[in-house]
Parts: sequence; C-alpha cells; structure tokens
Amino acid sequence: MIDKHTATHSRPYMIGDIKLTAVSDGVFQTTIETAINVDKAVTQKMSGLTLEDPVYLSVNAFLLERGPMRALIDAGSGNTMGPALGKLPENLRNLGVDPTTITHIMLTHIHPDHSNGLVDADDKPYFPNAELIVHEKEAAFFVDREASQGETERTRKNIARAVTTIGPYKKNMRRVQDGEALPGISAINAPGHTPGHTSWVVQSGKDCVMMFGDIIHMHFLQLKNPDIAFVFDVDPQQAIKSRKRILDMAAVENIRVAGAHLDFPGLNSVSRNGNTYELHPDL
Repeated sequence: MIDKHTATHSRPYMIGDIKLTAVSDGVFQTTIETAINVDKAVTQKMSGLTLEDPVYLSVNAFLLERGPMRALIDAGSGNTMGPALGKLPENLRNLGVDPTTITHIMLTHIHPDHSNGLVDADDKPYFPNAELIVHEKEAAFFVDREASQGETERTRKNIARAVTTIGPYKKNMRRVQDGEALPGISAINAPGHTPGHTSWVVQSGKDCVMMFGDIIHMHFLQLKNPDIAFVFDVDPQQAIKSRKRILDMAAVENIRVAGAHLDFPGLNSVSRNGNTYELHPDL
C-alpha cells in the first residue's frame, strides 16, 4: 500500500510501450468549505469533517517515457504554495531523471499547483529543453489577455502569474486543439474548471490511460455527488458537465484514469452505479 503523503514516485506502469510513472509534487492543504453548489451541512455529513478541518490533497504529475520522449503531464507548484509542495524536480532527480532531459510538458491547465513549477525561485525554467504544450483555449484565457481583463480576482492573479511561468517557454510553446498532440497522446478539452482544462489520453496498442487535472478535487465528495463544484472552478456548471462526461467515458469505455488530485499515485479504473462513481486503485 502506497502512503499518499510520503511516497515520491510510483512503480512504472506500462501503457503499451509507453512507461508511466506518477511523481509527487507534494500535498496541498485545503478544507471542504471550498465546495460549492451544495449545502455545507451535506458536505460535513458526507465527509465526517467540519468546515475547518484540514483536507490534504495529493498533487501528482505524470512522467511518460518512450524512446527519446520524456513528457510530463503538469509541472507542479514550484516554490509558490508552501514547503509541502514544489517537490517535483527533486523527486524527478530521485528517479534518475534530470529536469533538463524533459522533452515535453503537457499542461492540464494553467493554475498555480499545475503550472507554477515551470520556473524556479529565480523565475528561470526548470525544464529549459522542453516544448510546452497547452490547449489553445487555455492559452487564450490565461496567456493572451492582460490581467485587468480577468473576470475575478483569482483569474486576474493567475493571468499575471502566467507572465512569469509561461514566459520562458513562449518561444517553444505549442497550442493544440482536441486530438493527437504527440504520437499516442491526445488532448480532450474538458472545460469548466478553466476554459481550456484538458484531459490527456495516452494510448499504445490496446492499452489506454486518461490523465486529468481538476476533474476531481475531493474524490470522497465528488464521486458520491458529482454535482459538487469548487470555488476554484471558473464555470462551475460546465465543470460538473465535464466531470460527468469524463467519468462516464472512463467507466463505459474501460479507460483507466490518472488524476492530479487523486490519492497518490492517482491511477484508477472507474465504475458507475446510478448517479455515483467509484474508483478502483491500480497502483
């Protein structure tokens, strides 16, 4: 049994001829009070927690290796969210993977715990040789606008931060639409949490894994009630629709999922029972 709070990387999992390794960036602390579209008494009863009790969420990145390709799904938090996060570069090195050897970084979305780790404490790129791959809708929302154009204070801050985190990669950034971005790796836009929030589907031979960012924040709430959204969602109602669509796809098509905030290492199969879902850990 892997301890989600202490493990730094998983054992390799093969997707056909692509090697997948979950790598921890650390643990994010929050509370169930961030849940919305639901009565607070309901979330307390569902979870057995008060609104003030800490909730610790894994922050996972995923390393994909095949031949010369070393691709990362998400880049972690860097030094921006406290000492419990920003562990990705160190944990890559513990695996024997120098960050300078990463060839591609594929972002699920441009939020701090997924993209601030693109740069170090001096705002220099951690992954100087990587091509940055971002859905075109995400780039339009966070990269192409001035901070003053953001609809909320949270969005304005994230747009401003993107100048620092995305800036060093702009000359080597590729915007993609839905479909194949690298051989065997395809983008599926799953909007709502952010407009360009992306699930990355990795397929080789008969094997397939779908990696997502914030389709699920708190599995102990959102699997039982997928209509629960979070204050971090740009469009909560659209996020709910995307969550159901992605989880239904995984359950019906028997596609394993790897989630950025699922308990480390985050790799699971999904089943559906009526209006609820269940995860079955695979690592």
